[in-house]
Amino acid sequence: MKQYLRRLDEVVREINRWLLAIAIGLALLDLTVICALHATDLAKLVRDAGRNDAAEPGWGASGEFVPNWF
Repeated sequence: MKQYLRRLDEVVREINRWLLAIAIGLALLDLTVICALHATDLAKLVRDAGRNDAAEPGWGASGEFVPNWF
């Protein structure tokens, strides 16, 4: 019985190593995706920062409301 418990303990240690490696990999992937999403938002802000011709939201010539979404 002791032999089986030792083998089980060894298997569990090995599984824990793999689970830790997978958890670290998923955390890094999550961090990469978050950085990529924020980088695209930042690029839009930088691109639009110098624009002076951006129309103010308001009423268009034909009477419809024109929002400034971009």
